[in-house]
Amino acid sequence: YGQLYTALIVYVLLKYVFDQGNATVHWSARLTFADFDRLFSLQTLPLEWVIYVANHLMFPLPSSG
Repeated sequence: YGQLYTALIVYVLLKYVFDQGNATVHWSARLTFADFDRLFSLQTLPLEWVIYVANHLMFPLPSSG
């Protein structure tokens, strides 16, 4: 079940990023989910998407102390 749950979590997270990004990027840079998934996996997203992901996906830094 671990692999199944992991795959579902990854799908939901990718779908969330895709939906938010497609609503934010310029209409000419919009992608289908299949294209987004393929380009994300190959790390060849268009520049508009790279900027969106870099500016909107923030991960907390580990606290030092």
